[in-house]
Amino acid sequence: MKRQLLLTAVLFVLMMTGYAQVITVTGGPGRVNNNTVISGLPFTATVTGLNGTPQRWSVGIGTVNGQLIYNTSSTSISNAIVDRTLTGNIALISVGATNGNGVARYLNVESSECESSLGVLQAINCQFADAILFPVPNGATSYNWSVSPSRIFTNNGSSIRISRPRPNTTYTVTVTITGGVCDGETITTTFNTGDCDGIFEPLSEDELTEEDLTIYPNPVNTDELYVQFGKPALNSEISILSEDGLKIDGPSIENNGGGAIINLKGLTPGTYYLKIIDATGKENVKRFIVE
Repeated sequence: MKRQLLLTAVLFVLMMTGYAQVITVTGGPGRVNNNTVISGLPFTATVTGLNGTPQRWSVGIGTVNGQLIYNTSSTSISNAIVDRTLTGNIALISVGATNGNGVARYLNVESSECESSLGVLQAINCQFADAILFPVPNGATSYNWSVSPSRIFTNNGSSIRISRPRPNTTYTVTVTITGGVCDGETITTTFNTGDCDGIFEPLSEDELTEEDLTIYPNPVNTDELYVQFGKPALNSEISILSEDGLKIDGPSIENNGGGAIINLKGLTPGTYYLKIIDATGKENVKRFIVE
């Protein structure tokens, strides 16, 4: 009987929900999006358009230890945690008003366990290797990747693309996750490239040739241009030139010997040239386009 009365009360609250009355999950480590939260992690919620002055909030259903929770006159609550679900992974969040009105909405509740792992897909002939985090952790806000031995890679959030990994080399890939169910977790995997069919054996030449230099993406539609050297070139002089050959001083350049990352933020769309002078004085120029 008590359960029936409880469900009746919930349905009444839902019926009182007007079109302009909305509860939104707005933030916190427990927030995945406006409809999904993570079990056991706190989140913030806000109600708009409520008809009446807020009296109390409830996250989950009913009471906790016999006490009504979140007695308040505020239109928002923080550090809210789902205390129970209706059925399965469906929970209810509601707020009642002093005039008897209220608003409620359903929430999906995800497990708080970090179940993600790293896998590596290697292209034929070692053109590249993709390290992929799966499943993508709910609520993650950033990913800090590293590759050892050092190699230039493109960060795509929950995955990276490692450019031209060396043959017969074991790489360790590590990612530290911020936010969501895997907040603070560091996940590591290793893989060996094998012989790569001999495509990328170390070069015997002493100077940088055009075939040994790769830039990507091209055209560039992000803030970063990646440069991959075919052999170590830590002491190379790298510069960006305009289409008419004038040096541009704005971009920052990070050269780690195996390659370089060039920050192009602020460059207007157009055609530019990457100029590299190696330790022997040999020049190499590559054309690229900023979209």
